[in-house]
Amino acid sequence: MYYLGLDPSLTSYGWCVYDIDATGFDKVVERGRWKTDAKMAEPARYMHQRDHLRAVVKKYNITRAAMETPPQGQTGAWSQEKLYALYIYNLEVMYTEGVDILLLAPSQLTLLARVWGSGIVKGDWFKSDMVRTARFDMLDLYNYPRHGDFFDLSPTKKDRKRNEGYTSVPFPFVDVSSYEKDIRKKLKIQGDEADAYHAARAAARFWAFLDGQIDEDDLTPSEWDVFAQEYTFTRGKKAGTTEQSGIRFKEGKRYFRFATSPVNNPSHD
Repeated sequence: MYYLGLDPSLTSYGWCVYDIDATGFDKVVERGRWKTDAKMAEPARYMHQRDHLRAVVKKYNITRAAMETPPQGQTGAWSQEKLYALYIYNLEVMYTEGVDILLLAPSQLTLLARVWGSGIVKGDWFKSDMVRTARFDMLDLYNYPRHGDFFDLSPTKKDRKRNEGYTSVPFPFVDVSSYEKDIRKKLKIQGDEADAYHAARAAARFWAFLDGQIDEDDLTPSEWDVFAQEYTFTRGKKAGTTEQSGIRFKEGKRYFRFATSPVNNPSHD
């Protein structure tokens, strides 16, 4: 099954079609960037990106996708407002074409790429790190950890065990120059394409989790943090209270079933 990952931008819009059933480079069915010229009429730039998105959805019969969304809580920035406008154009395509869509904040997409959690893989995280982690995933060089290995631990012990795991099995280094020319070409991936790649992989994992094809134990630590996290307080004023911060608890806000819900999909009216 194909999943679509999106890193929206008016200037350079990264996208990736991901095959969950494939391995190695075959996981990337197609990827690229859609660009617009700043000299174009403003509405034309939005329409250009929207039409390219619709074409890819139709070409690959996409029914599941994930998209990075504009940062929340920042107002007054004109570039921010433009990203939000593009976000609405993107949602229109998902809605009218009947595509289930997962919405990921930039911090969540970064956290997913860190695999072990942001508290474990410490320090700044740049576009180059997104490229690096996309490369070792395409090369199948990394054995991803399972959240189930830490599930029954207290938060403190869980973090310690995660840290021990990451320290003993660090991310591999990919020396692109050491590969043959055809492999080097496939490993040449831009930052926006890498973000789209991670979004596509996240879509595949999230929807498989939501459909019951994989359970909480099979998620990576970061996937559990983003998709499934909930915590029940045992002490203090909040004792007995459960906080649910995972996206699975936020249908209609952080994910939409436009492909499968008659309420959400106008094609079912």
